Amino acid sequence: MTTIVIGVTNHSSALAACNRAFELARPGDQIHLVFAVGGRGAEADTAERHADGLLETLQLSSKRPVSVHTVRDEPHQAILDVAARTKADLIVIGNRGMVRNGRFTKAAPARVLRGATCSVLVVDTSDAAPA
Repeated sequence: MTTIVIGVTNHSSALAACNRAFELARPGDQIHLVFAVGGRGAEADTAERHADGLLETLQLSSKRPVSVHTVRDEPHQAILDVAARTKADLIVIGNRGMVRNGRFTKAAPARVLRGATCSVLVVDTSDAAPA
């Protein structure tokens, strides 16, 4: 059994990475979807409700048990924290914004790569329609 953590946003690239992870997952694998919510107050509450709705939709479409985590933190930190807590074997993320001018950026995918203590699958989402 493999524990897979998937970073999710409402961007089409992140959803494409999520779908790829669902394709790769085997029966019995533990899947954890992570959506990070930033901000404070009412804005964060609204964002959290939207995140919960998206995660619930993805959970229902996965055809297997999926745990969902809506975390109030920076995206990379939320993913890394859930991966550590669940003792993840694999993190799956999209590559949106990861490299600019041939260098890693400060975008979440690059930060996840820098901080991960398990394998990371970076899905090429360049064909994903813009969100």
